[in-house]
Amino acid sequence: MQTQVDVLIVGGGFSGTMLACQLGRHCAREVAVAVLERNGQPGRGIAYGSQCSEHLLNVPSGNMSAFPNRPDHFVQWLGKRIPKLTGCSNEFVPRRLFGQYVGGQLDCALAETPLKLRWIGEEASSIWQGESGEVVVQSLSGAKFMARCVVLATGNLAPADPLPSHQNCISGYARYAWSADALQGLPCSGAVLLLGSGLTAIDQILALHATDFRGHIYMLSRRGLTSWVHKLGNGWPSNWTQSLPCTARGLLSAVRSEVRKATLSNRDWRAVIDSLRPNSQRIWQTLPLEERKRFLRHVRPYWEVHRHRYAPRVQHVLGELLAANRLSVIAGRVLECHYQSPVNEVRYRKRSTGEESTLRVDRIVNCTGPETDFRKVQDPLMRSLVLQGLARPDALSLGLDVAEDGALLDEAGIPSRNIFAIGPLRKGRLWETTAVPEIRVQAETLAHRLACTLEGSRVPQKAHAAKPSNCISDNGR
Repeated sequence: MQTQVDVLIVGGGFSGTMLACQLGRHCAREVAVAVLERNGQPGRGIAYGSQCSEHLLNVPSGNMSAFPNRPDHFVQWLGKRIPKLTGCSNEFVPRRLFGQYVGGQLDCALAETPLKLRWIGEEASSIWQGESGEVVVQSLSGAKFMARCVVLATGNLAPADPLPSHQNCISGYARYAWSADALQGLPCSGAVLLLGSGLTAIDQILALHATDFRGHIYMLSRRGLTSWVHKLGNGWPSNWTQSLPCTARGLLSAVRSEVRKATLSNRDWRAVIDSLRPNSQRIWQTLPLEERKRFLRHVRPYWEVHRHRYAPRVQHVLGELLAANRLSVIAGRVLECHYQSPVNEVRYRKRSTGEESTLRVDRIVNCTGPETDFRKVQDPLMRSLVLQGLARPDALSLGLDVAEDGALLDEAGIPSRNIFAIGPLRKGRLWETTAVPEIRVQAETLAHRLACTLEGSRVPQKAHAAKPSNCISDNGR
């Protein structure tokens, strides 16, 4: 079977769903769009598909509007759906609510715009350039899709396997934290080892807490760094970011200096970090390549835990577990794992002392970050792109090399006319490209770019925003 469309979007999480919405609003004529998404519901993806009520947004609702020109849109939607949350822009709500909100915006787009949408529960496996200039994508089932333009909205890719290759088939090992059975079948009073100590590991702790798990949880990572909690308060002016050093060391020094100023003004360091946000992409792009590499080697782990924080309510759960001696955070490196009935024995080396120690656990869960090095990525679609020379990894191994508008650069560095990326795949170029405030802008500007291509008009230097929708749907697919 072969399906022909104007635009094929690979991935139906926030990025893919909002791109479809914006296409409807930017195209003057009917546009045929297909979304390949193995999960059935629009807008959920991994990030917003969780039904666990303890999985909260990591950002206040006031910063989560799906539309750049309507910053209060999500807050208004919340107020309509849950009256007690009317005007609560500082609330950290369950992620499933945000998934429902995004799905509702697609309903609005279908009702209000010339969008002809097909939502296809398939996974893309290969891609190639057709003889007539179109792009052909094949799914795992063998179905083929011909499109004038293809957009990769795949979100974060699966993580690498941190265990030695000959030991990753031990009993009770969940290679992917978000697999359906990652935490199933655990003894209520057993022990769990989470490989990684960032937000994914914290999500697994919350999921365990929601099931009344009474055992012990270990978080093990190379540095033992955990994310910080949000602390709402007064902001910090961002004018200090206009002229910054173009070295990683200079940037770190400037941030520390600004934090000292904030402390003297009774402001929290979080306000300084947040003041960088509007200018982070510009700052990243002013750094020479070698300085970006230096930042990734020496600063990145510390930046991540200060920049990506969790909701205040989460701190209460973590605090309770620590006080009850049911949560341990370990800095170290796994040396060996083997199954010693009825549990797994994990030998590791402590970072602080170098001494070796052993944990006995019922379950091991891989909570490390997404794989971004395309020399190691196993995703068949991404491998297909790179092997055919239709795309190349960026110089920092953070994603794919892209032009300013998101067009993939081929192996020779030439921008594609009709294959684009949105979201985390652009990280090498933009650094900050995984959260709603950045992706909603990309969705709007890329939709405008595609609309011009489909209608045969010239792409202006600056995209004009489509007329905003007045719909605040209460529907959830």
